[in-house]
Order: sequence, then structure tokens, then C-alpha cells
Amino acid sequence: MEYYDGSGDRELFLDKYPITAVSEINEDVDWAWGTSTVITSASYRIADARSVVYDSIFGTGRQSLKVSYTAGYAEVPEDIRQAMVEEVGRKFKHRLDYDEASKTLDDGSVTYQDSGFLPQTIKTLSYYKIKAVY
Repeated sequence: MEYYDGSGDRELFLDKYPITAVSEINEDVDWAWGTSTVITSASYRIADARSVVYDSIFGTGRQSLKVSYTAGYAEVPEDIRQAMVEEVGRKFKHRLDYDEASKTLDDGSVTYQDSGFLPQTIKTLSYYKIKAVY
């Protein structure tokens, strides 16, 4: 359940995605949230992975909308699974060398690799990062 400011628009962008179900939307500037504040489910629909569209216009008011919904993936997406396998493989392969990137025999200097994620993992995860302006 989350609360949103009413903006006088027909579309409401929710924080979590992908939206899989909306169980209830309430609109109440007084925050009483009774049965009389429930918007009938026939009046709105899930428009896409991020938003709900109302056949009327949501009113205005600070935190005047209360939305109960479900969002997320039923199972881990294949590209994230692959990234996990690659990360675990890298960690296992380098478990004893402490992420050494290179070692110079002449002076004995050692350069260590950043122990963060692989660049391809970062790119994959960036597709799932919530990109919003608040």
C-alpha cells in the first residue's frame, strides 16, 4: 500500500513495477479511507507496467490517493540469472587471488581489480533500476 499526491490527472504512476494487480484505490483528501472513498475497479485499469489510468480525473490533494497493489516479477528474469552465474563464477575463480588484476615481477607491485560487479552485470541491472524524477 502506498500513498500518492492527487495531481488532477487521469494517469497515476506507481513506484514499484511491473504492476501485476491493483486491489484497491481510495481517494480522500481527509485521509479517512472509508468504504465511501474506494474508487470502483471498473473505473480504472492498469495501463502499462508503471501506471494506472482512471476513466475520470484523480482529484488534487497531498497524499489523497491510497493504492494497494502488487508489483514484481513472478520469477527472476533470465538476463539477471545469467549475470548472477557470471558473478558467482568470477568470485569462485578469483577466490584465492583477492581480485588481483596484475602483478609485476620486477618490482613486486600488485594492482587490484575493483571488487564490484562486472561491467556487463551493471549494464544488465541498469535495465531494471527505477528511473524516476521525484
